[in-house]
Amino acid sequence: MATWLIHLILAEKCERSLPIRSIDDYIVGTLAPDSGKAVGHGKYFPDSAVTHWAADGHKRNSDHCKFYEQMLKGRQLAANVESFLWGYFVHLLCDHMWSSFMRDVYTREGYTEEQMHADYPLKPENSMYERIKLLQGECGEYINRLRNIKRYECDIFDYLDSDMITDRLRGASEYFDYIRDNDIGEMKHMTVEEIDSEILAMRDAVCEFVRTDIRHYMNLAPQPFEKIKTGAKTIELRLYDEKRQKIKVDDEIEFTQTQTGEKLAAKVCGMHIFKDFAALYSSLDLLKCGYDETTVKSAKPQDMNEYYSDEAIKKYGAVGIEIKLI
Repeated sequence: MATWLIHLILAEKCERSLPIRSIDDYIVGTLAPDSGKAVGHGKYFPDSAVTHWAADGHKRNSDHCKFYEQMLKGRQLAANVESFLWGYFVHLLCDHMWSSFMRDVYTREGYTEEQMHADYPLKPENSMYERIKLLQGECGEYINRLRNIKRYECDIFDYLDSDMITDRLRGASEYFDYIRDNDIGEMKHMTVEEIDSEILAMRDAVCEFVRTDIRHYMNLAPQPFEKIKTGAKTIELRLYDEKRQKIKVDDEIEFTQTQTGEKLAAKVCGMHIFKDFAALYSSLDLLKCGYDETTVKSAKPQDMNEYYSDEAIKKYGAVGIEIKLI
């Protein structure tokens, strides 16, 4: 299976494409599926069929799609829970793709199914060893964050508890403190180019999944909807609450006209975040925010009190979501 190093690198490369609101919880989720206790050679409790959502118990068949459907899709979740679950999702997808990739490597090298999991005393080439050192550097911030998490409380699953996950985090921290020949796992059978290529392929798979399966939905009154439709309005003003905090650049938004049900799809080009609408109004071009040459003369931050209370604005802040129709 993919090493914890590969899992953490992939998580770091996918972060900006996912609605991550808590980095530490995301990192923990990335390692959590491996929190089972070893109970024999290649055996764990809970079984990999449970922790990796793999019906046949093989991590290579980890079902990240099923996990997404049951645990993430359409659910309103707290920031820490959602971020943890996205990390878990990335881990499952990584194991699925990495296993398939490694089968090709082993077939090329002429290994049998039994030999695939044997601990060969192969020494990595200097270039490979140095590349692994560089890979550690690429996710250095994540590794440092991991070391600072002394305990993690989790009640999301009935098969993993806080003690199990905390033990795994402790083991992972020790793993990242040094690299021994046998700590690089299956990577010792691969070339530097193969590792880099597979990491990018897995990142692209996550990005494609998110692009095709995650879309944000917003309702709009007839007038602002029409202005977006004609291109007169290219920045949508909203409270920067939990829902809007999930939106990332390159995400898609589907706007629905509240009276007719007509829909528009747009791509997010920028997220302009401010502490309140007063700061937003003084910074953004209001002609792009729905005002015209006449109404902009009397435009004021208090206009947004029609939609949001002062208390909500103080708590969440404001955001101008820059969009382009697709």
